[in-house]
Amino acid sequence: DQAMNRKIVPIFLQNKATIGLMGSAKIDILFDKYSTRLTTSQVNNVLTEAVSSKIHPSHKGKPIKFYYGTQVASKPPKFLIFVNNEELVHFSYKRYLENYFKRAFDLKGIKLDFVFRNRKTD
Repeated sequence: DQAMNRKIVPIFLQNKATIGLMGSAKIDILFDKYSTRLTTSQVNNVLTEAVSSKIHPSHKGKPIKFYYGTQVASKPPKFLIFVNNEELVHFSYKRYLENYFKRAFDLKGIKLDFVFRNRKTD
């Protein structure tokens, strides 16, 4: 397979002008992915799938609840996920969610940022 023989070179995509200098249609595709904007509905559907597929282990007997998520920025895509206790989110589960989102939205090779925040209660 030709794709297996290609070397992956990390690049920093700051703007479209940087890509123009490189002159590659594939880099244009990467920039489009890097600039991805997803609806809250799309984010929540995938978050629900991910959490259902692999339950987050409880920490010190306390279960974590994932309430909802939304995309708050692009370049790189950044997601804000509301939970019952942000301190309970283990780094390995964060990595799991990043990989799940990359597969679900075809964002392989794109850095994703996840921020977990406690949901405010009234």
